[in-house]
Amino acid sequence: MRLLRFVLAISAGIARDQGQRRRAISALLIAVLGMLFCGVFPLWNVFAAHPLFFAIFWLLCAWLTTCVLLLAIYDLLMVVRRGREERAAMRRRIFKDRD
Repeated sequence: MRLLRFVLAISAGIARDQGQRRRAISALLIAVLGMLFCGVFPLWNVFAAHPLFFAIFWLLCAWLTTCVLLLAIYDLLMVVRRGREERAAMRRRIFKDRD
């Protein structure tokens, strides 16, 4: 239960802060690219001998890739939202000055 709360607190912190979100995206992307390289070149012989390891490895790689994509989409939506809020604040300030 403590671990779940800890993970949720970290996730909420990453989701709220744009810098943390982008650092998480970068770290996950580097991990995925490293896994992709290792899966294609050095681990290929191991995969041929152990099909279960092959499946688990590529499922983990796919899961991390999905996490990167979801974080990137969320970041894009937050940037669009902040832009709308800033434009609305600018309109209020401009039209308030006209009155």
